[in-house]
Amino acid sequence: MENVVSFETANSMMTAGFPQPTEYFAGQHWWYVRWQGGRVQSPVECILNMSSRYNRLMAEPVDGVDGDLTAPVFAPTATDIMKELGRHFSMSIDYIGWIVRHHDLSEHGVGRHVHENPAEACALAWLEMKKK
Repeated sequence: MENVVSFETANSMMTAGFPQPTEYFAGQHWWYVRWQGGRVQSPVECILNMSSRYNRLMAEPVDGVDGDLTAPVFAPTATDIMKELGRHFSMSIDYIGWIVRHHDLSEHGVGRHVHENPAEACALAWLEMKKK
């Protein structure tokens, strides 16, 4: 998905302390791990949607493939990450991709990060900030 970070990035961000939502809302993206035959098969992107059958939020795999899902990891959007980065960061798009810039280099020492996915560009800046 182009609007959220990859499973690997989401996992790195969670490990580095990115806030995981304590409340769940329809439309949130989460990565789950699919288990089949007692082994991890692959990460699965899921969207939380209201189930009319069960009248509660359900994680629906984007690829439509069923299986046992466990170990959710929040997949933040660029907006989610920009909120955590704060007011000294900005995002723009150019011919090279999405660019996240830090405007107060004395504070964190983070310059600019570029990626074709806006959420990944923000994640690069957030992960770099956390290393400082």
